[in-house]
Amino acid sequence: MKMMKVQAIQTALAILLIVVAMPLSAFAKRDYRPHAGYLDEEETVAERAEVEADLVMISELPVEPSFNDRVFNEKLSREFRDRYEQKFGRTDAERIYYSPNRTTYYNDMYYQGSPQDLNDERRRFGDYMIKRLAEYHLEDYMKNDPRGRVLYTIKERVQNVGVQVQKFRFDARYEIAGNTFDLIVKNPYLDNARVRLQMNSGSFGPGPIQETIVTLGKTVTPTISVETYYIQPITRLSFVARKALSPVLSTTVSAVSGRRDIGATPGNDQTWITEDVYLLGFGYVF
Repeated sequence: MKMMKVQAIQTALAILLIVVAMPLSAFAKRDYRPHAGYLDEEETVAERAEVEADLVMISELPVEPSFNDRVFNEKLSREFRDRYEQKFGRTDAERIYYSPNRTTYYNDMYYQGSPQDLNDERRRFGDYMIKRLAEYHLEDYMKNDPRGRVLYTIKERVQNVGVQVQKFRFDARYEIAGNTFDLIVKNPYLDNARVRLQMNSGSFGPGPIQETIVTLGKTVTPTISVETYYIQPITRLSFVARKALSPVLSTTVSAVSGRRDIGATPGNDQTWITEDVYLLGFGYVF
């Protein structure tokens, strides 16, 4: 009898200890208010997933390009850089070497032209940029406007012609602003293969060819590229190798051989000289 009482007392104490050890939250009323993951009675799991997907899409809206990026997009910037290098030198080292000496250019046996000549060339290049911007954005407007799309299609058929021959594609394009005709050969061996016929950029419409420029380029590695340029009728060959150090900085090695037009000089009927130039420098893209 005493043994049964002792067992009953031990059982009561054990229950009491369990009750004391349990957290008070176990006896609290469950909170059914809306919280993360909570679904209303009229809301299904699919509806909640759709709402959450909409929220994700709204939070990942792309940032619209600035006005400057829309006007000077990547395509135009690449064109302007190529034309600038064609006119003033393929590398920064070449442009510095060929720039006129502001103090001794009258006595320079390798006459580079006067600072005023260089300013005139830069002004003409600025005129070309304005014409090219107008031409490009007018084309873009006609392409995206239903009323002008017919005219754009006709213009593209006249200005651009393409022919595919096995692995090679030949694209011919005439540009009004620069008055040039380009024949581009797309192939699996070279990244850039182009023949450019340069006519008088100051006149409107095709005319006599002033220069023929052949360009061959290859990207050797993600940071190293090489390009070769051949110009007629002055018979000029140049080679340029670039090594990228950062997205805007690179080292350049250039070799130029052939004739260079120096214009008419007093007492000298010859308007060109023959030279071989080897330059090492840095290039910076703004």
